[in-house]
Amino acid sequence: MDSGTKEWWMFAKWSDEYERGVDEYVQKAFASKSQGNQICCPCESCHYRFWRHESVVRDHLICNGYVPRTDKLSELGISIEREQTILDNDEGSNLNDFNDDIVGLLHDARDAFRNGPNGEAKKFFKLVEKGQEDLYVGCKNHSKLYFMIRLFILKCDHKLTNAAFGDILELIREVLPDVKLPASFNEAKSVLKVLGLDYTKKDACPNDCMIY
Repeated sequence: MDSGTKEWWMFAKWSDEYERGVDEYVQKAFASKSQGNQICCPCESCHYRFWRHESVVRDHLICNGYVPRTDKLSELGISIEREQTILDNDEGSNLNDFNDDIVGLLHDARDAFRNGPNGEAKKFFKLVEKGQEDLYVGCKNHSKLYFMIRLFILKCDHKLTNAAFGDILELIREVLPDVKLPASFNEAKSVLKVLGLDYTKKDACPNDCMIY
């Protein structure tokens, strides 16, 4: 494969290239491989283990991502080791984008609070300052705020209950006594809410995909 050519599944899931690739893939797959109007879903969650209808496969690919078969990778001249490198690099890029998104959200929230009551503004800036602290002494890769937001994303993605989220926080604090994290789900949520980073779960997708 030409090193300058990217397959559709190598693009970010929110990109137009990825969505067009999903549409083309689903159309071709159901035209040639379907049995009883179903194919083995190639999303990261199903991983070719479950038969799904067309609309479900498309939604799963959009929400969960696509896993190419090893024979497809070989056909493209991509080794499994190289593919892992691609995925690792993409993950690193996504984490950088994620950090940039956090900064942008905080800037937006900061501007909103500047126009509000002085008391609320002081509370906001104090939380931002604390959120930028290292997660624990010696941790240079993750801030307290970054880690909290990542935990909330995992909670949403895997539909964890509030109790499960609280138990995870408790376990982390037990293993890392010096970690700078809230003691409970409600405490963590209140911090993000003040920062303007609260979330709302919307069960609007008919095929059980999360919509934000």
